[in-house]
Amino acid sequence: QLLMFGAPIGSADALLSVAEAYARDDVVAAEVLGFGVGARGAVLDAALQAIAEGASRPLVVLFGCGVGCGAIRVARQLSSAGGRVIACEADGVLAAIALSLLEWAGLAGIVDMRVGKSEQLLPWLRREFGAGCVSALVLSGQGVEYREDLERAEGLGVLAPGAVLVADRVLQPMAPELMWRVCSSGDFEHAAVAAEDDDWTLVARLRPDNAAAGREPRERCWPAAPANVRQLRHEADEARRRSPQWRRRDRLARGRLPPRPEEAEAAATAYLALGIAPRVVSPSAREGGRWSLELPPPLGRQSGATGGASEGPHGDAKCV
Repeated sequence: QLLMFGAPIGSADALLSVAEAYARDDVVAAEVLGFGVGARGAVLDAALQAIAEGASRPLVVLFGCGVGCGAIRVARQLSSAGGRVIACEADGVLAAIALSLLEWAGLAGIVDMRVGKSEQLLPWLRREFGAGCVSALVLSGQGVEYREDLERAEGLGVLAPGAVLVADRVLQPMAPELMWRVCSSGDFEHAAVAAEDDDWTLVARLRPDNAAAGREPRERCWPAAPANVRQLRHEADEARRRSPQWRRRDRLARGRLPPRPEEAEAAATAYLALGIAPRVVSPSAREGGRWSLELPPPLGRQSGATGGASEGPHGDAKCV
């Protein structure tokens, strides 16, 4: 309601501007709005920039889209390219909120909002659009389940050559098997973006010559992860279930989530011990609360993408 009251009907830019202002003053709002605002919004813009400018009628799929601000941001970027967005959310209440916001922003004709998970949506995508139909896959809010989503997409052959992958929060909670697959297989170009809350967002691009791109479905396309990777997944899953956030996992509940830099550092160290060492880049904060990000080649173009609801000057990434 706060977003709708502050933005006129049919203006995605105004709605995202209100969301940005709200998230700057409320850490819980920033968590709920996810890829729609702040540094994470800049990551999404940068990751999808080449697709929006170069692909013909690109299809972007979001899993765990929450209240839909990330889907609005993607749809706004792809509208000039004739692109289409399919947003999927397992929580029916969040999906209803997302659909309301999409209608308010005037983007319901671009975004197909669905309730469910990847095991339901991805086979339908393959039947409906064929092999290699997905230009970008955006994963949010599922943590260790990312591995199943990506393996299923590769196994069904729905990823296009050069498809982009964006996976949020791969440190808290950890996603060891996804990180092992993306960072150690040689099949992806990749980088990790350090967000403002001591977490990483993984950005990757499937190499165009990868055999998983647009192929016939296979029951299993990943080699078995090493035992130490599987053990770390088990430990991360158990730690997640013991956390207060898991016990109170209603994402709309209010209450400040404290920063946990020590857990993020421990997760990065655990990845490094397994040989998982992505290049880490950081977005830059600009005046007015906007964020800018330039991804390293070949993930990004020489110009960056700017966070916030309105575009601003491009900034340089800081590599750490």
